[in-house]
Amino acid sequence: FLFKPIRHMIQQMRLVANGDLSIEVDHYGLKDFHELASNFNTMREIVHATMQDLEMMSLMDGLSVIGNRRLFDQTLENVWRSHKRDGESLSLIICDIDFFKQFNDTYGHLEGYECIRKVAHTLTKAIQRPSDLACRYGGEEFTLILPDTPLEGALHVAELIRQLMSQ
Repeated sequence: FLFKPIRHMIQQMRLVANGDLSIEVDHYGLKDFHELASNFNTMREIVHATMQDLEMMSLMDGLSVIGNRRLFDQTLENVWRSHKRDGESLSLIICDIDFFKQFNDTYGHLEGYECIRKVAHTLTKAIQRPSDLACRYGGEEFTLILPDTPLEGALHVAELIRQLMSQ
């Protein structure tokens, strides 16, 4: 009556502790079991949400607030495989801020950071579709992955970036 439900709950809790956050602990109608299971499931949901937040943070560049090199590498690999298999077009734009070191040395790191943020913002304005991705590749280098985009479309986006940068 008492030990079997406890053993079952412990078994489920072990599965969660070992990383299976899809398990929701059963309760057996008894008030104390219900409260114990509810509290454990609340903790599971908090851990799961925190892990999702950390995963998202690990893919974002903190300064520019766009994807980082890790997200770029993952996305390009996935998109490349898919497009290679399906024979679809894929465009990649690589951007670099010219003379950034001189800018940084002249105006200081805070202005350099602001410059990087503005470039990132401009790149995100230039892409239109949810499947397009702007990333900070490193330092003052940026990339745009444009799935299902032929050369003409990539040239259009590059020209839009040039126009937005000159404003």
